[in-house]
Amino acid sequence: MSDEAEYLTVADVAKLLQVSKPTVMVAHRKQGLPALRIGRVFRFARVDVEAWIAKQKEAGHGGRAA
Repeated sequence: MSDEAEYLTVADVAKLLQVSKPTVMVAHRKQGLPALRIGRVFRFARVDVEAWIAKQKEAGHGGRAA
């Protein structure tokens, strides 16, 4: 396994979460989805996104029955 973090674009996160790109940005601004901003570009560390998803599930904010 590589020590380098994998970074996702807004579009990547939207696809992962099955939501629109604007919804990803709302989650970042209002729901604490962690991101790095480099100029006008946002990048999301995959490990941070996965941790945020787990936190949302624990708090009862989503998750569908399989």
